[in-house]
Amino acid sequence: MAAEDTHPPERVILVVEDEKSVRRITARILTDAGFRVLEAPGGAEALTLLTQLGPQVVWLVVSDIVMPGISGRELAATIAQKWPAIQVLLHSAYAESPEGFTGGFLRKPFTPETLIATVGALPSHNSSVS
Repeated sequence: MAAEDTHPPERVILVVEDEKSVRRITARILTDAGFRVLEAPGGAEALTLLTQLGPQVVWLVVSDIVMPGISGRELAATIAQKWPAIQVLLHSAYAESPEGFTGGFLRKPFTPETLIATVGALPSHNSSVS
């Protein structure tokens, strides 16, 4: 039996957060839930990783909204334009979900259960294997 053929492709999540402790905790929660997680301390670093890896590797970007340099709003808009297959989940303690943003949103602080449930409710990664 080829059991590996029945498993969905590995789902990689990129966590983007300028506060190192919050980034590490978020990454740990997602890793403990079985996801492969990459981390970026800001929007510029996230865009570099996404340019290198693209939607073939990254399924979801979990990003803070309020960050120096490229904000989460700007990052989400760039992702929607360049890589529309990549899901975006924004979070913030200071802002609401951006107007017109159709991805997921979490208000900080959030619990591990809320994060996992929100990620689980997002559309699955669809591979374009023919």
